[in-house]
Formats: sequence, C-alpha cells, structure tokens
Amino acid sequence: MTPDKIAAVLDAHAKWLRGEDMGSRANLERANLEGANLDFASWPLWCGSFYVIADERLAAQLAYHFCRIEFQKCPDAIEAQAALASLANRFHRAGECGRIPE
Repeated sequence: MTPDKIAAVLDAHAKWLRGEDMGSRANLERANLEGANLDFASWPLWCGSFYVIADERLAAQLAYHFCRIEFQKCPDAIEAQAALASLANRFHRAGECGRIPE
C-alpha cells in the first residue's frame, strides 16, 4: 500500500467518523506494524485488527496492557496473565510503568 493510498484510506475514515458522505471505515487488515510506535494509540478490538504483522515490541506492549487488567472472576484470564508476564516485562516502558510480577 503506497503512502498516497494510506492517506486516502485515512481521509475517508476521518469522514466516516464525522458522519460525512463519501466516508468509509478504514480496513487495514494484514497491515505490517513491525517497528511501528503505537504509544498512546488505541488497538482496535474488532475483526479489522486480525492478521496484522507485528514484532516483539508490539507483542510485549499488548501483553503488558492485558496484564494490567484486573480480572476478579476469571481464573482463565488470570492464568493467561501469569503466562504472559515474561513477555509483558519486555514492554519498553515496563520500568517506568512497573514490572509485572512473574
């Protein structure tokens, strides 16, 4: 996808968000996010985020955020957090935000 095509998709998405005619929801499936800095970004929890290409930095960041959710009545989620703690602690801001107990 060329920079011009990405700009056009994002422009149409902005119009869609504002409810304007000629706008459309962006679909960036299979986007390559290797090396992307997604600090202060929002990860979409809809099917459009399936199959993106990512690297360890993003995996650690997503794991860290998952591990910071307080699950009180979901033993499976708590178990998953424990399994992800090592990866989560490789988050580039783990020192600043606090390490996950392993």
